[in-house]
Formats: sequence, C-alpha cells, structure tokens
Amino acid sequence: MRFDPEEWARVHDAREDRHFAFRRGLELCVEACAERIRPGDLWADVGTGTGHLAGALAALGARVIGLDRDPRMAFYARGRWPRAVAFAVADASGLALPDASCGGIVAISLLGCLPSPAGFLAEAARVLSPGGTLCISAMNRHSLLLAVSKASSWRRGRPGAPRYTAYDPAALAGALRHAGLVPERQVLYAHFVAAGSRIVPGAAAARRRERTTPPGARDPWARQLLILARRAGG
Repeated sequence: MRFDPEEWARVHDAREDRHFAFRRGLELCVEACAERIRPGDLWADVGTGTGHLAGALAALGARVIGLDRDPRMAFYARGRWPRAVAFAVADASGLALPDASCGGIVAISLLGCLPSPAGFLAEAARVLSPGGTLCISAMNRHSLLLAVSKASSWRRGRPGAPRYTAYDPAALAGALRHAGLVPERQVLYAHFVAAGSRIVPGAAAARRRERTTPPGARDPWARQLLILARRAGG
C-alpha cells in the first residue's frame, strides 16, 4: 500500500474524529514506552510514515531511527524532523540494523499492512537487545464494532479503500512467543462505530472504555489492540 505523505501528515495534524483510532494507538504507544526509554537508547519506529511517532519518542530522550519501505515517506519525514530523528528506507522483514542493537521497537498500524507478521517479528527479536521492548498495534478480528464500520463503508461504496489484515489477539500473542518475544500486557481500545467523518460515541467516551488485559484476551467490541512485549533474556 502506498500513501501520499502530505495526506498522511494531515491524518496526524488535523485531528479529525475519523482518524481517532490511529492517533490513539500512537498516544498509547508513547505512554507505554515512556516508562521504558533510557536516555541514549536506540529505538526503531518501523513503518514510520511521516515520522510523528519517531519524533515523540525522540522527545522522551531516545535516539530514534525511523524506517519505512516507501522512499517518499522517508524523504518527507527527514524534512519534518531534520534534527531529532534519523530516517532510512527499509522493509519490515529486513530492518538492516545490527543484532541486539535496539532498546526498543515500535510498529503502530504496521501489521495490518503485512500479509503475515512472522518476518517482522523475527527481525524485531533479532534487533532487540535482551529485555528490549516491542510495542505493536493491530486491528481486532473479533470486534463487532469494526465489522459494523466495515459494512457501513461497503454500503457507501469505497472501491479504492485499502484492505488491512485484522488479527486474533491470542494468535498474535502466540506469534510473539514463537519469535522469542514475551508478551507482557495488552490494551484494548477504539470502542466506537465510524459514521462517515464522525465516531459514535465520541473520542472521550471511547477512551473511557479502554482496558488493559493479559495478552491474548479477546474483546467483542474493541476495534484495536496494542501489545507491549519484550525480548526474552533480559
């Protein structure tokens, strides 16, 4: 999937309700990783896009490299964050970083763009130092609210809309363990139905319904899940 960098930057900057799920994933990631970042540690933002999350991590004291397979995104991000973050072109299944070189890796809204998470998770396990942090988000395959939103979108007719892979939380937790990563906690969020450019209920109500669970727990309502894991051995 290829996106226009200027349009993608507006998803962050305009703060429209219809993009709440994506932006909330970034916020939850920053909140979860803030307690784990040690000044000077190298962190990688995989699927960095326009670099907004990478910039937020750099503001917390990390050395950050933003990686994206789309050269246009990397070029845009370098212009947006010229001093805070380094950016490079790389595929999620080939991160081009040394073994055990990162204190943390984040990948928000990346897994939905991949046919399988296995290659990326194997790379994450290789690149993370022992005890290093991985923070990922994905769509919840079992969400009734997500199904309603998809059905509504289909009825309105959006033939060019991108397709994203949704995940079973238990299967995703199992894939993490298979890669040598230890899932620690899960946040279920985005409890809303998309109605055109609006979400029902609104953002404040959706935040109140968020809950933290053991990794793999299912929820028939939350559209999204965020999992915090670490590399075994630390």
